[in-house]
This record gives sequence, structure tokens and C-alpha cells, in this order.
Amino acid sequence: MASNGIWIANSTGDTMMNGGGLNPGGITPNWQFGLPMTSNNIFLPYPNDTNKFGLFHHTANFDGYSYPSYEVFLTTIDLALDNGLGAVISKNQIVFSDTLNWGLAACRHSNGIDWWVISTKHNTDSVFVISYASIGIQNVSAQKLNSAKSWYGVIQPTFSNPGDKFAYFVYDSSTVDCTVLISDFNRCSGSFSNTISIPVSSGQLIWGLAFSPSGKYVYACTSSRIFQIDTDNLNVDTVAVYDGFISPPGDPCCATSFWNMYLAANGKIYVTKWKQCAAFNSYKLPG
Repeated sequence: MASNGIWIANSTGDTMMNGGGLNPGGITPNWQFGLPMTSNNIFLPYPNDTNKFGLFHHTANFDGYSYPSYEVFLTTIDLALDNGLGAVISKNQIVFSDTLNWGLAACRHSNGIDWWVISTKHNTDSVFVISYASIGIQNVSAQKLNSAKSWYGVIQPTFSNPGDKFAYFVYDSSTVDCTVLISDFNRCSGSFSNTISIPVSSGQLIWGLAFSPSGKYVYACTSSRIFQIDTDNLNVDTVAVYDGFISPPGDPCCATSFWNMYLAANGKIYVTKWKQCAAFNSYKLPG
């Protein structure tokens, strides 16, 4: 299954039974073929039920200045229905409401069954922690990281593979200087500690963020550079520079510059390109 924020597709690529009508309100009616958003969909196995999955998702809303999110939704899928193609059994359940940045992240609980789902609050240093257990949504709590505020952030939050570290990025609205924040995470309690701030980019927005498979490195990218942060000594190195290639050649819409990043199961970090033309590059980066 997959989702573009508007509907859920089953394994044939068709809309899953009852899979339409996601993310009501906000900008959703204007984007019938998929929301132009970052990290706003995340499928998770339902705790203690191998047939069910939960989709955490959000849309955006114009507030007169920018486009924050105002709620996190949960939609539940049962893959045993519709002859194994799956069907949505509950949709657009509001988990909680607040003024939020774009982006969701998840980490397995230390018990190996439940999940922690993370969202961040606009114009604060607060992080919301959702406890997703076999009973459904068990709890939603907020924690302050005692760090820089995330202001109208498109933050692509991410956990390390071991689940012991969490990262996202913030920017200064006056200078467009960007900082990566890295926190220790306790998978037992769902609590954050020891947040550190690493200045990465001056005058350019960060668009993507991913941990290396081991968690030793964090990679962040602007549209023109990929940076490597060593989590042991906090050194920042530039490991890739956009070469100016455009595809198709001469079309100003389609610069193959860097955008979002994702660590896949094969140990490669995949980087999407900017603008409308879909393309992916994969990098076998150190660590």
C-alpha cells in the first residue's frame, strides 16, 4: 500500500476500498493528485495485530502567512479485507490538534511492539510524543528540548536505526541560516535529552535529513550541497555538490538538485530532486 496524502493505494495501484478522502480541509481540495508536502505520511504496523496498519498523516492550512498543520490524523487499514487487498476501517481520526510544523517520525518502543510517533509545534522548541499501543492511541505528551524554535518548519524529522537518536532542523527566518538539532531518545519512556545544535548552512534552507545505517552520521542537504555530521565529534563536512545538471536539458523547471532524503532498507540514502519532475538518486554514504 502507499499514499499520496489524498488516497491510499493497494498493491495493484488502485484506490484501496474506502481509501479516498484523506486529510479533510486545509489545502487538500486544491491537490487532487497528491499533497505537495514533506514527511506527512507514515504507515506503522498495528501493535499486536499483523493484519492491521495505522497511517499517521496531516495536511496544511493557510493561516494568513504560511501553511502550518493543525492536526495529526490516524487512519487504520485491515489488509485481510477485500480478498487481501486491504480496506480502510477507520479514517481521519484526530489524534490531537495544535499549530504544527510539517513532518512526522516514528520509532519502535523498547518493548518491540508499540510505537512512538513524533510531531513538532510551530514557533516553539516543543515536541509532541504520541504513544501508539495495542489499545490504539495511549497518550499524547509534549516535551521542551531547550533548543532553537522551529518556525513554520518543513523539518523532515528522523530517528536513527537503533532508535537512540532523533534529529530535525530549524532555520532563522531573518538570515535563512539552518541548524540541525540532535537529541538522545529513550525508547522505554519516550523522552528526549541532551539536545545539541549544529550550524550547517548559511543563507540556504535545508530540505532533507537522514541518519546513516549505524547512526554515527547525520546527512543534511540544501538544494546544492549534502553535508555529513559526525555525531561523535560534531564535525560537518560537505560530501556532495550539485553539478548543475538539468533534465530535460534546457527546461528551467527540472534542475536535478537535492531535496528530501530517506534511508532505505538496503543501506542507501535516497535523495529526491527539486521541482515537478520526479527523479531519485541513491548514495551509499559512509557509516
